[in-house]
Amino acid sequence: MSYLIVYDIKKLDCKTRQMVSRHLRKIRALKLQQSVWESSKLVELKGLADSIGSSGGKALVLEKRAVHLSHL
Repeated sequence: MSYLIVYDIKKLDCKTRQMVSRHLRKIRALKLQQSVWESSKLVELKGLADSIGSSGGKALVLEKRAVHLSHL
């Protein structure tokens, strides 16, 4: 199973932003967009989301599931 973490951290909070990026790279998460990452490590993502929330940011951990697939 794969999960996504989507987060928003204040621009001036460089310390939290750096901590989050380092942690995501450490667990080998895949960066999809600036604040959207994919990983199979649910416990790690939930802990990271809690840390982001404690720092004043917002974070969601979502289960990745395809709803529609279109071939171009």
